[in-house]
Amino acid sequence: MRVEGQDELVSIVQSRVVPGFFATLEIELLDGRSFLDTDAADAPDVAVINEELARRFFAGRETVGGRLWWNDDMVEGPEREFEIVGVVRDARPEDFLAAAPAMVYFPYAQHRYPTGSALLVTTKLDPASSLPLLHRWLRDFEPYLAIVNVLPYTEVVRGFLYTQRMNAEMFSALAFLGLALAAIGIFSVVSLAVSRRTREIGVRMALGAKRSDVGRLILRRALTPVLFGLVVGLVVSFGVTRLVRGLLYGVEPTDPLSLAGGAIVLVLAAVLAAYVPAHRAATVDPVAALRTD
Repeated sequence: MRVEGQDELVSIVQSRVVPGFFATLEIELLDGRSFLDTDAADAPDVAVINEELARRFFAGRETVGGRLWWNDDMVEGPEREFEIVGVVRDARPEDFLAAAPAMVYFPYAQHRYPTGSALLVTTKLDPASSLPLLHRWLRDFEPYLAIVNVLPYTEVVRGFLYTQRMNAEMFSALAFLGLALAAIGIFSVVSLAVSRRTREIGVRMALGAKRSDVGRLILRRALTPVLFGLVVGLVVSFGVTRLVRGLLYGVEPTDPLSLAGGAIVLVLAAVLAAYVPAHRAATVDPVAALRTD
């Protein structure tokens, strides 16, 4: 398309919608107006743009009232001139993980009908129970209409995020396996350390050390390398955020809640893994321990 104030053609995502589209999808109107029923085929050509397009090509200028020129490649004739009548909040029409593109919306009635169109319908009923009513309404409106698919929009979103969901499930399984191996490793190492220090523990208790003191000693020595590993892991995670950003949706790689939750789970796993050895060390009989080779 050509945008007012630009000498070169620019690439802009376009969509043809009907009045009520922005309200139905809760896309906020920032300036100007939305489409009206009066924006018909015999009315002046109008367009609504998103804030990314306004920010990129109309910075420092009045957006509403601006002009852009475009013509469908399938239609012969000169370029059509469109007046910008509104600006709406950015949306992601093609890729939920990519930044919002520069986008222009045209009123459906002012353009040729494409071969494939979608109806976005809101309902106060359960979506599943509304499907037969929607089918009946469409058949009454146009008996020969080819209805390809009818499904809740949540399923549309799930389809777009299929790769991310599969990655999440795979990484969750790997994370659980890693957590289990870490807990087993901590338990084994701490148990071995306690067994090798049975005589030392007996001496400490014979000299007046309390069972709680011995338990805290074992826990402290077990948790020290775990906490050190958590610090190193957090530093590394901040360094690889760009590598995993494309695998996530709805959460940032450095999300504090996610990082804190993972750290808490690892600390709890370490505490639970070290609890049995620590409890065993705290219940050592000093006399029997002193007799140990």
